Amino acid sequence: MDDGVRGGAAATPSTAEPLEALPVLLELARPDAGRVVAWVEGVLGWQPVDGDAGGLPARLRLADVPAVADVAGDRPADIPTVLLVGADDPPVTVATATRRLRPAAVVGWPDARDTLVATAAGLLARTRPPATDELVLRVGGAAGGVGTTTVALAVGALAAWRLGTTLVLAAGIVPMATPRLVELDTLAAPRTFDEARPVPGVPGLRVVRTTAPPVGVPVDPGPAAVVVRDVGRSDDADVLVLRRDAAGVAGLERSAAGIAVVLDDGLAPIPAVVAAAARRPVVMVPRSSRVARAGLLGHVPTALPASYLRALRPLVTPEVRRGR
Repeated sequence: MDDGVRGGAAATPSTAEPLEALPVLLELARPDAGRVVAWVEGVLGWQPVDGDAGGLPARLRLADVPAVADVAGDRPADIPTVLLVGADDPPVTVATATRRLRPAAVVGWPDARDTLVATAAGLLARTRPPATDELVLRVGGAAGGVGTTTVALAVGALAAWRLGTTLVLAAGIVPMATPRLVELDTLAAPRTFDEARPVPGVPGLRVVRTTAPPVGVPVDPGPAAVVVRDVGRSDDADVLVLRRDAAGVAGLERSAAGIAVVLDDGLAPIPAVVAAAARRPVVMVPRSSRVARAGLLGHVPTALPASYLRALRPLVTPEVRRGR
């Protein structure tokens, strides 16, 4: 597709009028960054600003995957961020960038550039909760009963094997030896890790079950290097678990999750799922009797198929650990 700017007012979506001269901070390092700037200025009519110049404050940030990889540390959470994902961006790099930046939205460039105005309007109309400093991977489901807790336990096992001691806060029914049930307001206590149940076969992994999804509550992780939060039915997650159906596709479109875990149980076309992911990694997980049997026997996560675990490895690479 031609990445050049299409001239004339007709190229600007009609919803752009309320966002004329929108101050936008650009963090771009891709080879075609100049074309992105030309589109933002010449077609959308937005005004690029310098975040360090002390002038007009930005109301939106546009960043691309190479820029996220090049800049150390987290961005402030004062303005919403849109991550631009190109066709040539490696899936693992996209997952790492999304985990690091925690954007409010992800847009494919240049294929989905026409959606930028509607995306910006939606983001500016609501307030996104600020990110915390806690080292955490949030696993959410686009609907109930999609396997969010199972995926959270699988991610926790991978994190324990690859990154170090890990604590999983499970909100759903845990398919393993029953862990201790704790109230949300006790998670900040130093004893949380000590009271969490060790998982047989996964040294360094502990699990505690919470009375409600642990969203936005402080947690004392103790010696844990990683905390995995099973946030239940929520689009605001780093990992979004969904069925291959209309509700799942809609949830993926709304979510800024860095990776989608798709239960191949539904009639939505696979291209529709891929389009909704906007080039973020998509892990297709078939409905498996082996996974069900592991749950019934209480052997999750150690009895999950190796292919299931292997597909989730991009979330727990050393790059993700350093990129927090």
